[in-house]
Amino acid sequence: MMKIKKTTYNPKEKLSREKLANPYSNESIKERLMNSGALSLKDNVNWIEQNKGYFKSEIIDSSKYLK
Repeated sequence: MMKIKKTTYNPKEKLSREKLANPYSNESIKERLMNSGALSLKDNVNWIEQNKGYFKSEIIDSSKYLK
């Protein structure tokens, strides 16, 4: 099940178009990935070569999350 983060706004704060388009602009990508419970792919993935230059990724340990 995927966690959904609900964004709440301060009604007294004036919202810009940029803030409405990207409410997570104050968080870094790493913080957003950690909050979402993303898996760490560092030394945790096997690449399997498919036909015609395509590759398939296979996770080694699915309990290894970003810290």
